Amino acid sequence: MSQEGRAQDGMASQARVDPELLRQLNKDASDAHPVEAVVFLRVENGKRKPAGASKKVSRGTKSAGSNGATALGSTETRVKDLLRRAEMHSGSHPKDFNIFGNMGSFVVIAEPAFLKALMKEPEVESMVANRQRAPIEVLRDDRKS
Repeated sequence: MSQEGRAQDGMASQARVDPELLRQLNKDASDAHPVEAVVFLRVENGKRKPAGASKKVSRGTKSAGSNGATALGSTETRVKDLLRRAEMHSGSHPKDFNIFGNMGSFVVIAEPAFLKALMKEPEVESMVANRQRAPIEVLRDDRKS
């Protein structure tokens, strides 16, 4: 993947970043305009499921509902920790956010400095602009396993 599709500005994370999001973040450094981004968390064992979700649920048990609640709670905890750390590193805070617990992702509206700090966090797998000028391009995973 080109350098454009990775977190830039010396960011250590291997987060894949939508070129449109990078464009919006770098649009005008003097303008602290809020930007909307969808953030996908890293997953366990190569499967898209939030951390804390059970590996297997026996059929007919009542724990299936509680496992969903545990996964949702775990995602919410991870997201809030991430947002807190990004706030500490950027000196800014999100204007708003919404957690998609069962998908291990969330949407956040924040100033560019906050989103750039968020990109550096190791739990962030990828980020995409929530507002697109053109149809979304699929972000290929060219990393070597």
